[in-house]
Amino acid sequence: RMDLSPLDAAWLERIDARVRGDNERSFRAARRMVEIAPGSAWTISLANTALDTRRAALAREALLSIAPDKLGTERATYWLLLARADHLLGEHARELRTTEAGIRASGRSVLMLLAHVRALAALGRTGPMEEDLTELTARRPEGVPPPARLVGLAALELRGHGHPDEARRLLDRWLPRFDSPAAAGPRASAAALALLHLEHGDLAVADSLARAALADTTDPVTPRGLLGLVAAKRGDRAGARRWSAELAAVHHPYLFGHQTLWRARIAAALGDYPRAIALLRQASAEGADYHAWSMVHVVPEFEPMRRMHAFRLLVEPRD
Repeated sequence: RMDLSPLDAAWLERIDARVRGDNERSFRAARRMVEIAPGSAWTISLANTALDTRRAALAREALLSIAPDKLGTERATYWLLLARADHLLGEHARELRTTEAGIRASGRSVLMLLAHVRALAALGRTGPMEEDLTELTARRPEGVPPPARLVGLAALELRGHGHPDEARRLLDRWLPRFDSPAAAGPRASAAALALLHLEHGDLAVADSLARAALADTTDPVTPRGLLGLVAAKRGDRAGARRWSAELAAVHHPYLFGHQTLWRARIAAALGDYPRAIALLRQASAEGADYHAWSMVHVVPEFEPMRRMHAFRLLVEPRD
């Protein structure tokens, strides 16, 4: 480290902190990088870490301080991060304009299309949203969730932003297309289909698919989280706690609080809101990032907690 330039040392500090799940230290390192090289493409790192620590307004301000045309390969990332900041700030009409600009700039990048789906869902505009979903599921691109999960994410965003009837109708229309993993796409897993059925309220199907997903050793978390949530929704408190304990015992590199967020969902489904809040705090300390927090604000188990001050302190944008 003594041989590194100040910029390289800050970059190393940012990555070291991130892989250790220390998002605050990663943010401070990214801010140093921009102080050393103002107006550079390293602003993308600052925006990323600002979003990971829920500093959405700062992320947006940083991005607007640079011109996307000067970012080279990071140009598409610029629009994606700007849309994410708008989403967390609740500026969904602006988010829609941002995603449309990003789609034009990126030549219909699949990630920008996915961001467009989120913006449309937040606004309840299901017609154009389903056009995007149809394109994404037809393209089946690498780097985004499988088709069944894309539809589930769209349904969550619809419901989380006050459009529960539209979410239900979306699932009613799309679920028949995913009668099997093969129909859901070559990369779909039983877990992706289980999540979709869980969101539709098909607890028996979700339970069966989640148990099948336990055989997938590459993801030791999601199937157990699903089974814990199904048990909680069935009123099986002992079963829900047993699956939560299994999640607590998972030791896998780079989980970044993923297992703890599932435990928080299970606790919330059981009505144990103080426990859910404690687990959300723990997930934050374990490195839960933007992607985790963007789900927390829409999953239905946390809906009864949204007016709680302690919950809002954990999930709303901060300075």
